[in-house]
Amino acid sequence: MTRMRRSVETRLRAIIEGRDNGRWPATRALLTPLALGYGRIMAIRARLYAGNRLSRGRLPCTVIAVGNLTAGGTGKSPMTIHVAQRVRGWGYGVAVISRGYKGTLSGSAAVVGDGRQVLCDAAAAGDEPVMMALRLPGVPVLVGGDRLAAGRLAIERFRPDVIVCDDAFQHLRLVRDIDLVLLDQDRPFGNGWLLPRGMLREPPSALARAHALVLTRCRDDMAGGSVKRPVGVPADKPLFATRHAPFICRVVGGRRGVLPPAPVGLGSDGLGLIRGRRAFAFSGIARNDDFRQGVQSAGCKVVGHLDYPDHHPYTEAELALIFDRAAAKGAELLVTTEKDYARLVRRHEWPLDLVVVGVRMAFPDGGGAFDNFLQQRLAARADRTQKGGSQ
Repeated sequence: MTRMRRSVETRLRAIIEGRDNGRWPATRALLTPLALGYGRIMAIRARLYAGNRLSRGRLPCTVIAVGNLTAGGTGKSPMTIHVAQRVRGWGYGVAVISRGYKGTLSGSAAVVGDGRQVLCDAAAAGDEPVMMALRLPGVPVLVGGDRLAAGRLAIERFRPDVIVCDDAFQHLRLVRDIDLVLLDQDRPFGNGWLLPRGMLREPPSALARAHALVLTRCRDDMAGGSVKRPVGVPADKPLFATRHAPFICRVVGGRRGVLPPAPVGLGSDGLGLIRGRRAFAFSGIARNDDFRQGVQSAGCKVVGHLDYPDHHPYTEAELALIFDRAAAKGAELLVTTEKDYARLVRRHEWPLDLVVVGVRMAFPDGGGAFDNFLQQRLAARADRTQKGGSQ
């Protein structure tokens, strides 16, 4: 039964991601009407919100939503972290809200981190909120499937000037002041089909709601940040180019450690620590191959890699298998992602040094244009609020 289920999941994922190469026409034929029906439902829902037939709520602060059109990893959480860090650096009080996917608290509003300490584990809050709480000292992180309720809790507890909502483009119930939509440079619309026939959550026409678009995973050859606007991307929207820049965000010492105990400075990527080292990698994210290739590109000798589904909760048996494989391959280190570590943060015993690799959003032009866009939108929101208060 398990083998059959995995076979079906593999087939569906290949079709959804456009890697089926024309195979399984019967399965595609079954998924096509489901995708068309889903598209109609999403279009009706958007019209009802736009026409105020479904109620929306506004928070008494600036709301920035970070989202995408496709299911899967475009870099929403790293972008949420980037925006929160930039806005806080300009003197605003900031809070972050996430859905809390696969966490037991996602059905209610809850505080994951208060800016000083992390209060929940990944089983309760989801791995991405815990990851963000670990990365964002001084920034409260909350979860809630109802972002409006979570926002009200943030206002009550922390009184932020700005709330940054992770994965919120489709959460139309919450009124937002800035909508940032992330698109993969190579495949901004996946295979062009809506779920479950493809990766799209909404049709590309939904980009009309966005205030700015961010291309992610752009190549390093974009001199000065210049980028070709993909076909189907609205010409009237500001477009920013980014790439995912890996860095070592944490080293957890193991029983047979080989790395220096000094913390890695966050001003540098720290990747020199693993250059030339033999490492065994493990990961459970949307794009495991990208993680492995990124570690290899840093000059690390990846002697093995066990990959798991996105958000996978590791069992002791699975960790034992990882340790055994690493020992058999003669690995000096274990390497995993920042999101995986969020699920393992309470584990203190590691046989080898555990190197945790995170991702930053890097702008080829240095990010000045993106900063200017955010600052102008924040100033416009403050101006509207001031005028409204004086009337």
